[in-house]
Amino acid sequence: MERRKILSLILIFTFFFSSIKAQENKNCDSYLASYPDIIKVVLDNKDNLDLSQEQMESIESAISTYEPMILERKKQINQLQEKLNKLILEGGKSEDIKQIILKLAQLKAENLVLKIKEIREVQNSLTESQYKKILSLIEAKKI
Repeated sequence: MERRKILSLILIFTFFFSSIKAQENKNCDSYLASYPDIIKVVLDNKDNLDLSQEQMESIESAISTYEPMILERKKQINQLQEKLNKLILEGGKSEDIKQIILKLAQLKAENLVLKIKEIREVQNSLTESQYKKILSLIEAKKI
């Protein structure tokens, strides 16, 4: 009975991560959920936004603060994902699989929190009109 519970848990988590993976684009495969990529929109449209030198420095500072931490977690996530795949295919122990799944969820959640902090810092360096332009650009991309 215990084995069935663990197998069910593994299947649920595998389905959960598969569905998340399918929803994520190539830029946010190391996050627990997808998010609007405000930073990319800001950087792609920095000329149209008339960003000041101070704003650009603030944005670059936010990126340089958070991206190294995010990238480090991405490496760990990729390594754990490979280990998980190997354990699943080779009939690894259920407890080992469960521990990797939990660690993956933790790392992905941490990455999402870091990304949100990075986004908030970028948002805070924009004026209200600049931020409204960003929102309009994001909305236009959805169409």
